[in-house]
Amino acid sequence: MVVDLTQISDIKDKIDLVEYVSKHVTLQKSGQNFKANCPFHQEKTPSFYVFPDKQTWRCFGACADGGDVFNFVMKVQNFEFSAALQQLADETGVVLRARDKEQEETSSTLKSINQIASEFFTENLLSPQGKGVMEYLSNRNIDPDTIESFGLGFSLSDNKTLTNRLLDIGHKDEDLISAGVCRRNDMGQLSEVFRGRLMIPIRIRNGDIAGFGARTLDNRQPKYLNSPQTPIFDKSRILYGIDKAYRTIQKDNTVVVVEGYMDAIRAHKHGYSNVVASMGTALTSYQVDQIKVMAENVIMALDSDAAGQQATIRNLDSSWKVFQNGAVAKRNSRDILRSSKNPVIKIASMPNGEDPDDVINRSTEEWDKIVEHAKPMFSFLMESLGDMHGKDDARSKTQLVESLAPIIFSVSDPIEQEEYVESLREYLEVKETTLLAALRNAREKQTSRGPRYQREVEIADNADNYISNDPLEAFCLKILLNVPNKESYMEHIKEEYFNVPENKTILSMISQNRETELAKIESGEVLNAISYINAQNVPPMNIPDQGQALRQTINRLEDRYLKNIKSEEELMFSQEAFTDFDSQSESILKTNERIKYNQTNKLRDI
Repeated sequence: MVVDLTQISDIKDKIDLVEYVSKHVTLQKSGQNFKANCPFHQEKTPSFYVFPDKQTWRCFGACADGGDVFNFVMKVQNFEFSAALQQLADETGVVLRARDKEQEETSSTLKSINQIASEFFTENLLSPQGKGVMEYLSNRNIDPDTIESFGLGFSLSDNKTLTNRLLDIGHKDEDLISAGVCRRNDMGQLSEVFRGRLMIPIRIRNGDIAGFGARTLDNRQPKYLNSPQTPIFDKSRILYGIDKAYRTIQKDNTVVVVEGYMDAIRAHKHGYSNVVASMGTALTSYQVDQIKVMAENVIMALDSDAAGQQATIRNLDSSWKVFQNGAVAKRNSRDILRSSKNPVIKIASMPNGEDPDDVINRSTEEWDKIVEHAKPMFSFLMESLGDMHGKDDARSKTQLVESLAPIIFSVSDPIEQEEYVESLREYLEVKETTLLAALRNAREKQTSRGPRYQREVEIADNADNYISNDPLEAFCLKILLNVPNKESYMEHIKEEYFNVPENKTILSMISQNRETELAKIESGEVLNAISYINAQNVPPMNIPDQGQALRQTINRLEDRYLKNIKSEEELMFSQEAFTDFDSQSESILKTNERIKYNQTNKLRDI
């Protein structure tokens, strides 16, 4: 964004650098100036100075760098200048005037559309048409103040009112599609994305609405529907609630990460203002980057996953890797000056079958205890794997060491690594020499796999590949590649159950007995998918357990596929132009019968 130099000057005039820096580091008076341990590198003797008369700062230690408030924000937040400029402008109330930039105009248009849509959803919620939604929120103990604070709303089912309002204002069809509030149906007509749902605006740090989350109020799937990716909305880069939480997070040096919108809303309603939601299960590298610059203490309060403890452990393992490795995005030269210290990560376990929303709504005292007794992530993973697979015999102990070895070796700090080794030694009740030998063996197994598996680790750690793949599909293929008598399962696995094209290719090759060719693939998206599949942390299982796990996974894939079809049918019925019911009736009937059968035969044999 191109701005006038006077705007930069206006921002500097509104900021006292000493006060601003004090939000991030404790300053001590030193003559006319202030000093502190540098926030950008580890040191014992203060070498970081702030000069009030010049409104500048400088590190005389390892960084050997300095500047004004803009340089400070760029370092602290890992921002480019444009992002630092925008943040400081928002904080000081200076209006930036963009000149001749199409991207800025597009962003402004989409934000305007989202704001109008949000106001429209709020109107609907407060109207007679929103009565049922208000009753739903009341039953969930969400009061009017919370509804107003988070801008909750309701999308109508008529598929036209919001569209007409936006078009009447002067927005174009393509603007509505770009903003993610509309799409084109099969007939080329505009169709609203959100219909008959509780609407939750998703805001970025400065409060602008980037997109929406939408919860169904009946049994339609999916339960939650998010805005599609747009020029201003990327779910993987946003922490829900960050606009309300970031100041408290910085002040307390602690962030609590929950999974869902309602978890975060409930927490803030009860005064826990350092809570954000990942809007999923595994944190992405971009979300972790935001967390790292705000707090050194991270508490992940995860749902008691109905899909099972194995899924929870896989997601935590992925989050661990992202915290250790940082972002995969390209970085500028300033990034090497960021603090190398990783946050302290703890896991707050919810009671079985519950989420933070349930717990806080029932008892804030219980929530306080759960957060207070959160376990270090490594201890949580170690004990969870031990509970799942045992540690009473040599084989189970070896399996546990092999499962945890990649995590231990991913830690770059030798002191931290030593702590994990000692924790594991005490847990397994073995001699240190024995454990170190077992860890060396585990590492040798990893490295002996050759260059392809080295690429596998690098690719699997890439958050972009993580987002583009599907954990359920990968888990299914991982077991399928290793289970004996796979032919007996193949007739029950259909390619249409898979969403990722590369996974479909891999399934096809397995069905044609071409597994050996998979090991020869040297590049391309299929290799990325293979690497992601190989990186799945599947616990040790005997042959019967493998078969049962595979059957359950196939069932879940089929259920997901059928529910997607069901959602598409409901969307067709909602279209005013849909009249082709007769030709579709047989297919609809078969889908409904299969869903009903699966619901009553969850663990059917193959």
